Amino acid sequence: MPPKILEQVRNGATDAFSHMPDFSFNAEAAKELSGHLEKLGSDDGPVQFPLAFESVEEKVNFLAIYALLSFGSGFRKELHEFAQRGAQDTTLFLAMTMYMTKKPGLLDADFLSNVTVSDIAEWAGVPLRIEKPCEGLSSSAITELVDSDLKPWVENMAHVLVETGTILKQLDCQSLGAFCLEYANPNDSNELVERLCMCFPAFQDVGRLDGQLVYILKKAMLAVYMLHNAYPDRFSCEGLSVFADNVLPSILVYFHVLEIPESLRSKLENLQPLTDKEALQLRTATVHICNLIANETNISPVKIDQRLWKYSKSNPELRKLPRFLKKDTVMF
Repeated sequence: MPPKILEQVRNGATDAFSHMPDFSFNAEAAKELSGHLEKLGSDDGPVQFPLAFESVEEKVNFLAIYALLSFGSGFRKELHEFAQRGAQDTTLFLAMTMYMTKKPGLLDADFLSNVTVSDIAEWAGVPLRIEKPCEGLSSSAITELVDSDLKPWVENMAHVLVETGTILKQLDCQSLGAFCLEYANPNDSNELVERLCMCFPAFQDVGRLDGQLVYILKKAMLAVYMLHNAYPDRFSCEGLSVFADNVLPSILVYFHVLEIPESLRSKLENLQPLTDKEALQLRTATVHICNLIANETNISPVKIDQRLWKYSKSNPELRKLPRFLKKDTVMF
């Protein structure tokens, strides 16, 4: 019998890391970081949204869509400039605005499949076009309309929603929430994670390192984790690894828990875009190292993820920490 998908996340990361000679795990630094995480105390409960959900499906659907749209971290600088929010907060604002726009009713397959680029720009409060002075002219009063730096982010958001809605209609499924409820299992999280990845390209967070298949599955596992927090009697979160994005690797590198080549460290610090391979290596190493830390502590990988995020938000030095830059992805 082939290994379940969450085993493939763990085992694939371990195997791939063993074939990355320029990357290493610093056990002493990990002990120090683990001490910080243990001092953070109890973990926060389920995220509460200022929305009045009228059914279980409506809430499950909202959480699943929020996870689906949890990408765009590479546009952090531009989002702060134009929306005065980071990537995560802008995505949440977008999801809540979508929900309130559709009320009363469900963000169903028909709604998702008809979302436009203009809709996303309006709901997220970001510009598709901006005015800038004409090049070659001395007067700054003469301007021209050009695409904003956030247009690719907007286009990616619209594409993911339309694609997902179209697939749901092909599956004769009313909503992403209905899909999640169909495959919910309070004792096993593997099936829902696998179904999300099999059916929807925007959840297929998989790559290859030197020919070997590596599963990261950040958004699919995040969706299952949020659903478990909301409905623990319906959804399991057993076996989940960390939700490897661009934040967790940067923290591990900062604390020297993950040692990387100097050339790659320089790219991180100077916000130079990473290649597909470099980003996948960092995320794969993060999954493996956080599983190692979990094995040495009483903290599960998911709790490590949440505490690292909490630590990065509460520590002023970490808030200024450069996160690695990768714009051409809808996975993180």
